[in-house]
Amino acid sequence: MRFLSVAVALVMLFSVGAMAQESGAFDLNGGVYLGNHTYWNELKSNALGFYASADASIPGLPVAITGSFATFSPDKSDEGEEFSFKEHTVTVFELLVGYRVFGDLAVGAGWASYGFKGTEVNKGVGEYKVEATNGGFAVGAFGTLPLSDGFQASGKLLFVPSSKLNEKRAGTPSESDTKMFGISVSAAYALSEDFGIEAGYRSLRVESTKKGTDTEITTGGFFLGVSYAF
Repeated sequence: MRFLSVAVALVMLFSVGAMAQESGAFDLNGGVYLGNHTYWNELKSNALGFYASADASIPGLPVAITGSFATFSPDKSDEGEEFSFKEHTVTVFELLVGYRVFGDLAVGAGWASYGFKGTEVNKGVGEYKVEATNGGFAVGAFGTLPLSDGFQASGKLLFVPSSKLNEKRAGTPSESDTKMFGISVSAAYALSEDFGIEAGYRSLRVESTKKGTDTEITTGGFFLGVSYAF
């Protein structure tokens, strides 16, 4: 269901991009993603994955849209005192529709989500499947800033004030009230009018809204890729 939602959102984004294509206001980016992940403040893992993002705007209208998807699949995590994870998959997604308040700076709203699926090894218990999903209504700001001839910086901030972390361990479900914070920064260099390269860093943090709990999940990493402007 999560991947279906992501697919629908990306189709919507690309549809808007197709509308903006004639005016040259649609940028598509993609490449490798060195993801890292911390689960429950204890278990850490990292691996090479991939990311894809797109930005669209319609000249003449104060509307801007940005969306991105990133995933990676480590073979295992660091061993904790009681448990560790074997192969697992981490995914993050966000989509924001904004109003350009000044130049290329926009503020808007949309959706952000986090997903985890893997095999947990619990000492003394054995192996079992674990799934975690978290998503909610997001508000944020995003934009670009020309630095010099051919160079451009981009940034994005988002906040999910209320979301649900749904976990299922060995078939037993649980739910926690959470909030999320996301940030992404990058720099791009145009090799031609349509083609360029980019590098940056992104991060997403899931925190419990209930005091005294240790629910905190972080994921992020560096990315390097190419961009193409339609």
